[in-house]
Amino acid sequence: MLTDAGAKVSETNIVVTSGRVRAGYEIGELLFENSDPNRFKGILHIIGERPGTTHHSYSVYITVLKGKVWTEKEG
Repeated sequence: MLTDAGAKVSETNIVVTSGRVRAGYEIGELLFENSDPNRFKGILHIIGERPGTTHHSYSVYITVLKGKVWTEKEG
């Protein structure tokens, strides 16, 4: 659906085990720090439920920012 909408999608997946949403932001900062500052870049965080819950579902967080925002690392 993303490519049908004109988005470029990487062929590489990055897997983080025992991570939290913040890990995705750190990855975005590393991936996009040298990107065009005026173009949008985004990541999809696909997060499984915590171990031990009876849920068998996932949450998806979408973070899309212009390149210049990805380079503004937090203090």
